[in-house]
Amino acid sequence: MTDDPIGAIELMKSAAFKKAVSQVEADIMSEWKHSRVTAHVKREKLWMQLTALEAVKAKLQSIIDSAKL
Repeated sequence: MTDDPIGAIELMKSAAFKKAVSQVEADIMSEWKHSRVTAHVKREKLWMQLTALEAVKAKLQSIIDSAKL
């Protein structure tokens, strides 16, 4: 599998991608803020979702940065 830096750049700049990521982050944070203190499992799942979303963004940025070298 080869990385596609042009595709990664286009995706990261895409209004639809930015809106989707922003909305998913906002939904996760809202759900976390409104969860019960005792909802440890739910909070853990929300943290994992947020971490996974950050990993996707970091991987795309890595593809872009690698192409600049």
